Amino acid sequence: MNSLLSIEEVLQRNEELTTLMSDPAVMADNRRFRVLAKEQSEIAPAAKLAEEINVLRKSISEDEEILNGEDEELKELAEEELKELNDNLKPLEEEIRELLLPKDPDDSKKAIIEIRAGTGGDEAAIFAAD
Repeated sequence: MNSLLSIEEVLQRNEELTTLMSDPAVMADNRRFRVLAKEQSEIAPAAKLAEEINVLRKSISEDEEILNGEDEELKELAEEELKELNDNLKPLEEEIRELLLPKDPDDSKKAIIEIRAGTGGDEAAIFAAD
């Protein structure tokens, strides 16, 4: 996944990948299909969050329109809903911001860790054995 994609770009790329992967020519090329499938699996969580954020933003704009209206009861309900929607939107925006950060290439590499009993006597040996 490219670094610093916008929400719209994530949604657009996810749609492109879905279209490409359903193409019979791409399905026949196993190597290309795997590359596209890997990219889609990396971008899918961000795309799902982006869709949720867009739904919340649309609801917020609808509630803001209601606040400009005449009906006082609807305004009151819209204010309450607007508070709740904004509270729900903030964590999603933080989460997608983290998902859109560039990935460290070393994150996907495997590591072998050896734990040895060192200083600490029997306690260290028990910990290392477990």
